[in-house]
Amino acid sequence: MEFTVYCHEISPGSDANLFFTATLEQVQTEVAEYRAELFQIDPDREPIATLGIYEIVLKTPDAAMMIELLNCPEEIYKTCLVSKKLVGLSVD
Repeated sequence: MEFTVYCHEISPGSDANLFFTATLEQVQTEVAEYRAELFQIDPDREPIATLGIYEIVLKTPDAAMMIELLNCPEEIYKTCLVSKKLVGLSVD
């Protein structure tokens, strides 16, 4: 079984840290709030570079995948990833 989630980059150009939501609308709201919070922290900061917004299709793990994930939980994204598609950009 597969399911779709959406995410945005935390650091421009990097998928090391992503913020996930259930819908495209939610991720668009979250990335706008993320940018606004950063601006509130430091209004004089340089603009953040473009942040990618992605549609992610993941597969539900079976028993063998679960064992792998329990032993290496940091691999969940790579282990379950079916596809990753850029669906939008967020720009200051």
